[in-house]
Amino acid sequence: MSEAKVINLEQNKYIHVLDTLTNAQRLECGPKKFIQQDHEMIATEIRDFVMLKPRYYCVIKNPVVMNWKEVQFTEFPNGAKFASVRFGETEVRK
Repeated sequence: MSEAKVINLEQNKYIHVLDTLTNAQRLECGPKKFIQQDHEMIATEIRDFVMLKPRYYCVIKNPVVMNWKEVQFTEFPNGAKFASVRFGETEVRK
């Protein structure tokens, strides 16, 4: 058994984690200590959130589907839940 890897995620930092059992990626956001399990791989280095200044905007490619300010999820027969994505579309956010 390998030794657990502990990653300290600070405020406004995140990493992508790949679960090799389900082949699904998830986002882990700080502030917290993330403990990597044996079946998980870190897909990216620690990154900063994009912070927009007042009166600035950004264009999001392939945004997630939102219902009343909440992300819409699709559930599969094996019990896995994934965010629904609007592929090929863009969205302007302030």
